[in-house]
Amino acid sequence: MHLYFEIVSIFSTLLALVFGIISIKFHDKAFRLIFFHVLISFIAEIAGGYLLLLHYNNSLLFNIYILINTSILSVAGIVFISNRKISIPVISTLILWFGVWLIKLLNSPIGHFSNNSFISGSTFLVLLYVIVLVKFINSNKQMSANLQAYLICIAVLLYYSGTIPTFGLLDYLMDHYPSIARNLFLINYSLSIFYYAILSYAFYLYIPKKSPDKMINNAAV
Repeated sequence: MHLYFEIVSIFSTLLALVFGIISIKFHDKAFRLIFFHVLISFIAEIAGGYLLLLHYNNSLLFNIYILINTSILSVAGIVFISNRKISIPVISTLILWFGVWLIKLLNSPIGHFSNNSFISGSTFLVLLYVIVLVKFINSNKQMSANLQAYLICIAVLLYYSGTIPTFGLLDYLMDHYPSIARNLFLINYSLSIFYYAILSYAFYLYIPKKSPDKMINNAAV
């Protein structure tokens, strides 16, 4: 069961990556950062799985991934907001979070996944993208004009708000109920599948579509 969900999760990430590559020349700055986030996530999933096949601990890899991933999504959120008054406290909070991440990394064994860093980073991203979503809602543009950005906000909010309670319980359940803890990863895989499916659609919307008139004219030629 876990393997099935993991394969589907990797496939959904790959699908988002493919649509991102196809549409990348049409992306604005924020969406190029989102594409880079998908690329880094795909590489981390493949590398993490490969390390497990070799019976190596992949916690250090994912601890570094937490830093890179949170930073990329944070910068994308700042670009979406495009407001200096809001961006300065967001950047300050990100720097503070980096300090927490570094302290946790240095004070933990190499093979220990920094769960607290992931939870605090996820909480930060949820708050940031709530601000981004409110900014889009309060803008004068219609939703259709910013549909891709709305989808990104929804995807981030759904995934990271779901992972906060999931990973918040992980350490306790691993210590007391390991069988239940392993099933928590099914929730994470499910969230991941929906997350990258939404990102795939957002990238797809960037691909120019031929109008029926143009198709008829091309056929006539």
